[in-house]
Amino acid sequence: MHPSDDFCAELTEWKQTPHSVLELSGTGLSGNHGAIRQFTEENFGIIIIINLCRLDGRQFMECYHAAAGLSTVSGFPRSKNPLRDALRMFCPNFEDTEDTLVILEQIRQSAELKFQIRQLAKQLRCRFLLI
Repeated sequence: MHPSDDFCAELTEWKQTPHSVLELSGTGLSGNHGAIRQFTEENFGIIIIINLCRLDGRQFMECYHAAAGLSTVSGFPRSKNPLRDALRMFCPNFEDTEDTLVILEQIRQSAELKFQIRQLAKQLRCRFLLI
């Protein structure tokens, strides 16, 4: 069995469970980027990739902070799920379905976002892969 076969089996098991967030880190991730790419392309119709160390990551964080900042003070009701709202602002074709995967690369760059994903993802149907 190829090492990435075990890794793909782990990903498949995750997709079949009710857990919507999977965090991959450390040495187990090295050499498995190809397996991740193949798995995601074969198992999800919509894939949104955001790298928090690049421009797209900074833009997403701006969307997140804007969504989290909506309040009754500014005339808007406070967002019940700023993560969902930020995804809609960042990617207008975002669909909250089980066929949607959001990959957040370099998640260690934002402890705040990582915490919020763990809290708010339970309210969403899409899946999150934190790398």
